[in-house]
Amino acid sequence: MIMSKSNLWFILAILLATFVSPQASADVHRLDPLAKPGTRLGPDYEVSIDIAINGIDEKDLCRIYLLDREGRVHIKLAENVTEPIPLLGKTAAEGRPIIAATMRKYFLSVPEVRVGITRIPRFRIFVWGSTWNGGEIILGDGAHLSDALLITSYLPEADLHRVKLQRKERDGRYTQRFVDFQKAVEGSLAPEVDPIMQEGDVVTIDTRPKATEAQTFAVEGEVKKPGFYPFKKGITVRQGLLEAFGLTPDADPDKVTIVRSKGAQFLSVDAVKAMRAVATDDLELMPDDVVVVATRDQAKKISILGQVASPLSVPLKPGLTLKQAISDAGGFRPDADRKSLLLMRNMLQDPTRSTPVQIDFDRIARGEMPDVPLQAGDVVQVLPRRKQQSPFIGIGMMILRHFLPIPF
Repeated sequence: MIMSKSNLWFILAILLATFVSPQASADVHRLDPLAKPGTRLGPDYEVSIDIAINGIDEKDLCRIYLLDREGRVHIKLAENVTEPIPLLGKTAAEGRPIIAATMRKYFLSVPEVRVGITRIPRFRIFVWGSTWNGGEIILGDGAHLSDALLITSYLPEADLHRVKLQRKERDGRYTQRFVDFQKAVEGSLAPEVDPIMQEGDVVTIDTRPKATEAQTFAVEGEVKKPGFYPFKKGITVRQGLLEAFGLTPDADPDKVTIVRSKGAQFLSVDAVKAMRAVATDDLELMPDDVVVVATRDQAKKISILGQVASPLSVPLKPGLTLKQAISDAGGFRPDADRKSLLLMRNMLQDPTRSTPVQIDFDRIARGEMPDVPLQAGDVVQVLPRRKQQSPFIGIGMMILRHFLPIPF
């Protein structure tokens, strides 16, 4: 079959129409990477506006426009300029029908309008203190404190409850205020907890004061209430024994040992003299001291102390294991560190020769390691878990703001 020239040109025209869309110019303008669906237009923004009539772009109108100081766009139509179109505070999506309504006055058909933000005005601020990447950073107009901290991030010990914001006001005065940004991390969208940044702002994030753990001492062995007690400066052996409700009938008052972790000391005292406040035996205690009261029949006792429901010091039963002893003590308290039980072998017999063994109780409970048989003189200490701070807080809420049309 032989094609005529007219048929050939007709086919070529169809192919060109297929691969060269009349709307292609709408996509040639590169949008600003800082532009978000919720970004609201303001003075000196640049927007890409494409206008098509009956599917065909109006080439003279498809271009980038600069908004004036009042956030208005002026579109030149032939030799005339349209009335100013107000876009201040509008998103690109909200501005599209406003532009279309204005342009409808100049065309017989309803115009198709596409709007994109091609440039957002930039400004600089400074972020100092407890951050990963502090210093000068560049933000886009309308950026919030959360946008700045999304760039710099912050250290786990950052005090987000008191973020200092220093600003030069329009009248030349410098102001300073504190922002509780922790509320923004927790989901609040209130402007006072996530303020909009301005040129020259200085943000300072201090380090949160380290929480001091309460100091304690322990009384173990033959006392009526063994366990850990709050340490107070000036407390003595006598007061420590009274905290533990005194000695049991099986106690050997001649054999009381103070185990002092600082300096690895073992101090022997007489409980009878200590209770009479004799200075040679009623020694002043230090934080983390352990007062161990021996039993007359040392072969029969074991102690379970610390974060269990009912700390106890009881005669050793034949075949008693760690798992059964924890059960006898009422089980673990919620804050118990089950992975780091401390078994002190021989502690009740001779603290100077005791041997520490660390045990992961969860592995015993799962059957991954055998239960531990207890021996005469054993002391099991169940310590509290230490709280850990996560270095990544609230990033999800900051990212969420990028997709919410939040007004200035």
